[in-house]
Amino acid sequence: MIKRPTYTLCLTPFLLTAACVAACAATAQTMPGPPPTMDYFELKQDSVDPSLVSAPSPVMPTEATQSGYCCVDFDISAQGKAVSIKTSYCSEDLFRTAAITSVGEAEFTPAKVGGVRRLSQGHSFDVTFKKEDYQGVLKPSADGRMTRAALDAGMALCPF
Repeated sequence: MIKRPTYTLCLTPFLLTAACVAACAATAQTMPGPPPTMDYFELKQDSVDPSLVSAPSPVMPTEATQSGYCCVDFDISAQGKAVSIKTSYCSEDLFRTAAITSVGEAEFTPAKVGGVRRLSQGHSFDVTFKKEDYQGVLKPSADGRMTRAALDAGMALCPF
């Protein structure tokens, strides 16, 4: 267990007299850690992680003959928009543009720190494109990772 430093809270007026110092010592309370500041309480109460509000379904590229997916990395701006969007992997290159467009159209509640909206970095999505045959059977991705069994089991496609 980590030993935290302690501080003393004195409940008497701040008069620099011997009587006051003695009274302060008599009424002192020892508390763990440094004294909390007002900034600390404001940050705790007004801090919010970003969250997804809405995301449009990605548009399947017309030239796609099988299912596919892309691992999309992005940041969330103070305005709640995805920025610095890039793909770290796509099962086929033809899905890249559609995946980036889909994430770019998503809306987020931005992160807040101390009640102020902030840029939030390091987010990622798996953007999937499902292609089925006329009987409703999923056509697996070119790399073989996106299969009906993998989707039903909730397996993560990204990251590797």
